[in-house]
Amino acid sequence: MRLKIILLFVLSLLGQISVYGQGSEKRIFGYVVNRNGTPLEYINVTVRNLTDSTFITGKLTDENGQFAFDSIPAPAYLVFSCVGYTTRQERATEGEMKITLEENQTELSEVVVLGAYSTRKPSGVLSVRMQGNPIAEGKNIMEALRYVQGIQVINNDILVNGKDGTQIYLGDRLISTSELQAIPASMVKKVEITSNARISHGKNAKGGIVKVTLKEQEGLIGNVEAVIQADKVGLVDLRLSSAIQYQKGKFTLYNNIKGGMGTYRTRYDRTDTYPNHTEHRHSDSKKKEAALMENIGLAYKLSSRQSLNLYGGFYCVNDKIDLVNITNGQVGFRNNDEMKFYEINAGLYYKLGLLVGDGSYFSTKVEYSRQKTNTDETYFRNQEDNTNLGQKLDYITVDPHLEINFKDGSSLSGGFRFSRVADNNQTAGINNPLLKGIKKQDFRLSGGDSSPWIEYGRMLGKKIYVQAGAEYLVTNMRYKDRLNPEANYEVDFKVVDTNVQFQFVLNSKNKSFLTLAYKKDYSLPSYGYYSPLAIYQNEKLYSIGNQKLKVESYHTAELNYYVNPRWTVTYRLKTGKDIIHIMAHQDEQNPEVVYTQPDNVGKLLRNYLSVSYTNRLLKCWNTNNLIYTSHNYESMPELKVRKLTFGWSLDQQVELRENLGLMLSFNGETPRERLSYRTGTRYGVDLGAYTILFNNRMNINLMLSNILHSDNEITFKTGNIEMKRIDVSPLTRVKLSVSWNFSAGEKIKRQKNNIVNSTSRETPTL
Repeated sequence: MRLKIILLFVLSLLGQISVYGQGSEKRIFGYVVNRNGTPLEYINVTVRNLTDSTFITGKLTDENGQFAFDSIPAPAYLVFSCVGYTTRQERATEGEMKITLEENQTELSEVVVLGAYSTRKPSGVLSVRMQGNPIAEGKNIMEALRYVQGIQVINNDILVNGKDGTQIYLGDRLISTSELQAIPASMVKKVEITSNARISHGKNAKGGIVKVTLKEQEGLIGNVEAVIQADKVGLVDLRLSSAIQYQKGKFTLYNNIKGGMGTYRTRYDRTDTYPNHTEHRHSDSKKKEAALMENIGLAYKLSSRQSLNLYGGFYCVNDKIDLVNITNGQVGFRNNDEMKFYEINAGLYYKLGLLVGDGSYFSTKVEYSRQKTNTDETYFRNQEDNTNLGQKLDYITVDPHLEINFKDGSSLSGGFRFSRVADNNQTAGINNPLLKGIKKQDFRLSGGDSSPWIEYGRMLGKKIYVQAGAEYLVTNMRYKDRLNPEANYEVDFKVVDTNVQFQFVLNSKNKSFLTLAYKKDYSLPSYGYYSPLAIYQNEKLYSIGNQKLKVESYHTAELNYYVNPRWTVTYRLKTGKDIIHIMAHQDEQNPEVVYTQPDNVGKLLRNYLSVSYTNRLLKCWNTNNLIYTSHNYESMPELKVRKLTFGWSLDQQVELRENLGLMLSFNGETPRERLSYRTGTRYGVDLGAYTILFNNRMNINLMLSNILHSDNEITFKTGNIEMKRIDVSPLTRVKLSVSWNFSAGEKIKRQKNNIVNSTSRETPTL
């Protein structure tokens, strides 16, 4: 039945494709540059009839400043316009047209930064040019994103219109926020923000999409950076990194190496209330870490339409963790771990440009990674116990992708995603009745996904863009217990994810848009949530997985009203069932021992409303502010929770001089409550300064993070036991980063460098 629905969906989309008739109309093509000869992207090009000026068609220039129109009736003329440039009209001519636009200095001095440096595409994607943008001065690209409309950066997490789960891409590959922090904004050409992830972005894309494109540069482009960070206890970490890209002829070589060491401290004060008594605990965890990561890639231009990228690398981590728990003044539990982690990976990316429409292509990506973890564990609970945990993981993905862009501006894309994972775990366990969760284990978690998908988008008239997609997802998980075959378990899911989005151009001159999006999707648990390995936080609290988790299902509707480049209003309604919460339970054999476990227990109804304001004031002050309110209703058979929460995110940058500035960030949230926990008010204040030296070659950034902050309190209950935790870690830190940018050689074309996307284990802990 579901396959029939998908086939009907595909046929209905294909039925919408317009077929252009073959006539004698001519083809118009060319490119747009500034007075220095630099190609201009996202210039609005419209074609009008020369006789009565009626509108014929229009589009934006691509990343190379190019435009092309087929089957245009003569005579016609073209209008080239963009905020910050003087509008120009030219009669359509035979052959390639070269258009030079002059900057409108008066307009540039009056418009806001994002008005002059950003463009919103008909699809709703916001493109922000970073070259010459004041928000990029003296910062890495993640810090620069703080001042982009609709973006909030909180605790190293990127939110789009207040929504978490953002995926970050560098070219065509998925990267982490830590990798993003290593990219200086001076090396970035543009950033594209998609507020609502689509089917084409994959099942793990739950929030927005941020895509970073490196700028064009000479034959050699690179960056070296040193970062040192300290808190009141002492040195936190020291990190060194280098990224180099070099092109000669048809070959492009990319290399990125990062290394560092640090000591990370986490401290909690706990108050655990039992029916007849209360216990006070203090936990102190110190992790000493040394890490090295190397990524290298080689791209080869097979022809004008074909390219092949080969890439890979390794990742090594050595951790020494010492966890001490003191209960009522006495050491109640201690755990020492020495972990060695290794990963090797390799990938291949092939792309073929198609002679259909404009920018059509076929691509395929194959990636493989292998991880090996070896952990020596020592536990102290009335006695000393030693054991070893060995883990081996293999992960492979295959992702063919086809995209066809038609002459009428519509697009059709589709593909098939395939992935498999095998995770083998073995531990000898210990013989301590007080830590019975740490037992002998030998098991294998395996499974994967296969999902054909399709997506279609087109303009309806001049002001409405519609996009729709569907994915048929088949996934499975196999738990094989080699010591106890009776515990073997299998989980299979077959679901259909769909989404649809409309964007309305309300006023193109004022950059006023309205976006309406709906998404039905299913969230699959991390395979680490199925693991039976117990992780102890103290002598009376541990976490463990659940082999019988089901899929979560969600419906999300979102309305974004972009009043202009300064003001945005967002309303979001989200419902869900079988929501996974990390629930607390009392141990059956010892009721004072509590364990946390993921369970499908809840229903969800959430209303979210936010208003954001982004602007450049007084020609020296960049500001990005968001305030929001969220009403959360969650329910399970024995409990219902309703909570209204308010929050804010305020980011300010003031330029004191051309190469010197200050930054201030303040974010927070009133108490929230869920089925599994409740928190207190949370807030944090960061203060920073930057300077740019040696003709934009050197960037120096000094940041004081959490100079003011809350205690970050969390409380959870089970039965008649309540556990309260306060974070007393040394959160206030000072961070100094110094980076040097360099380039040399002939001008090259920007490359989309690839790194293998690895998977990771997630543990179900509160």
